[in-house]
Amino acid sequence: MTDFYDFIDTFPEGVAILDNSLKIKKCNEIFAQICSEDQLNNKVKNVIKDSIKTNSIKEITVSDSKTLKFKVSPLPNSGGATVIVEDITAASNLEKIRNEFTANLSHEFRTPLAIIKGSAELLADDALDTEEDKHRYYDRIITEATALEHLVRDLLDQSKLKAGKIELKIELLNGEELLDDIVEKMKPIAGNKKIKLEFIPSGAPDIAGDYDRLHQVAIIFIDNAIKFTPEGGTITVSTRYDEDYVYMSFKDSGMGIAEEDLPYVFERFYKVEKSKRNTETGSGLGLSIAWQIAQLHKGTITVDSTLGEGTTFTVGIPVWKD
Repeated sequence: MTDFYDFIDTFPEGVAILDNSLKIKKCNEIFAQICSEDQLNNKVKNVIKDSIKTNSIKEITVSDSKTLKFKVSPLPNSGGATVIVEDITAASNLEKIRNEFTANLSHEFRTPLAIIKGSAELLADDALDTEEDKHRYYDRIITEATALEHLVRDLLDQSKLKAGKIELKIELLNGEELLDDIVEKMKPIAGNKKIKLEFIPSGAPDIAGDYDRLHQVAIIFIDNAIKFTPEGGTITVSTRYDEDYVYMSFKDSGMGIAEEDLPYVFERFYKVEKSKRNTETGSGLGLSIAWQIAQLHKGTITVDSTLGEGTTFTVGIPVWKD
């Protein structure tokens, strides 16, 4: 047994030897890091007891932030057990995010398709009395088809970015002219919600960027801000700069993002719970796409938010240097 005690230190997983009262007799350093003696509470011990009887693998959430997988083998004639433990928190969280993404994406497709189908059926059945009514339903079809088009585009962009198949066309750009143009184009959209959209330049130097992709990033953040800012709110797009970067900030006066969500907002598939913000929906891909585009530019991207006060996303793009 002494030799085996020494041998468990070489295991790549967390390994422990428990006595017949399920107290730790010996464990390797990995086990100590993953699962301390304090975490062998009654809940965990019951799982271990059940695993000893059934010689099965069990997964258990030991806290709000930790999920562990136990594989337990009984030790003959001792009443004790060998326990191999693996921290699967990250994998478990990712699976939850993927499942939520699939559900959200199904909803995103189902709703516009239902509207398109219903509108088309009314038009085909000639059930609308006036030309005004017909044009209204034609507009609905166009609006929902456009939403689907954008969703498919985001999915394709995400796939290409992940596969490394997007190449940037880096050129000298005036970032402030780009932002000013986008703000002017999106003011009518913000105005429909009585939101004030403004741009405050700083006289920033030119940047090294891909016009189309940075245009896409700005649209993502401004569109996001419009979605999550209530009527009467304000969205401010501004710049600042230092020797190496021009920083483009997108600040809204919306509901903000909960602190526990902030570390995950740029993750692929992640979508902030609607109840924490408002009724607007989305695929959860936009911020991930923006993050990856910033990374391709060798830039920076940060988020600062307080619930009830608003959110600021800031993208840093390298200054053009001859």
